[in-house]
Amino acid sequence: MSDLQILFNSRKSQPIVGGFYFDLSLDERHSFDNEVTTFPVENGSNITDNVSLQPIRLSLTGFVTNAPIIILQNSKDATFLRSEGRKGRTELMFEAMKDIRDNKTPVSIVTGLISYDNMVLTSLTIPRNASMGDTLQISMEFTQIRYVNTSKVAFESLALDTTGAKAGTSTRASKTKDAGSQNTKTPKEQEESALYGGVNTLLGLN
Repeated sequence: MSDLQILFNSRKSQPIVGGFYFDLSLDERHSFDNEVTTFPVENGSNITDNVSLQPIRLSLTGFVTNAPIIILQNSKDATFLRSEGRKGRTELMFEAMKDIRDNKTPVSIVTGLISYDNMVLTSLTIPRNASMGDTLQISMEFTQIRYVNTSKVAFESLALDTTGAKAGTSTRASKTKDAGSQNTKTPKEQEESALYGGVNTLLGLN
C-alpha cells in the first residue's frame, strides 16, 4: 500500500473546513506567535506582562477529487460533498471555499492535530494545471479572531458645592475690589500729591 493510500484511509488526515470534508490534507502549518517588548524590562517585574499572545494562524492545503477513495456520510458537524448533475466534487468544493472567503465569516476547522474556532480565511489559492486532472488542491491561510467581553461600570456623580464656590468667588472679587479702591492713583500722581501736601503743610494751609 502506498503512502498516499495510507493517508487516504486515515480519518485524521481529512480536514474539515467550515463544515466541509476534504479528501486529504497535503500540508498543515500551525503558527503560535508571541510578541515580546523591545524595551528594557525592570529586574523583578512580571515578564508575562511584557509578552503579548498573537492570533493563531493556520496554513492548510486540502486535496479534493471527483472519485474519492473514502465515502463519508454527512453528519451534523460536517458535509461530504457529492457530485451534483454536471458539477463534480472539485467544482462544488471550489465554490464552497470561495463563499467562505467572500462572506468573511469565521469558521471552525478540524485538523489531524487540533480543532480551531473563529478562523477567518485571509488567503485562498487554487492552482490548476494539465497534470491535475479531476483533482483540486486548495491552499488556504486562516487567522483566528479573538473576542473580548466588555462590561459597563456605574459611576456615582460627585455633588459639587456650587453655593460655596460662588460665595468664595464673590468674596475674592470683593476683596480685589476693595484693595483696588484703596489706591487708584498712578505712582506719579501719588508723588505729586505728597509734594503738594508737604508744601501746604509748610505754608500752614492744611
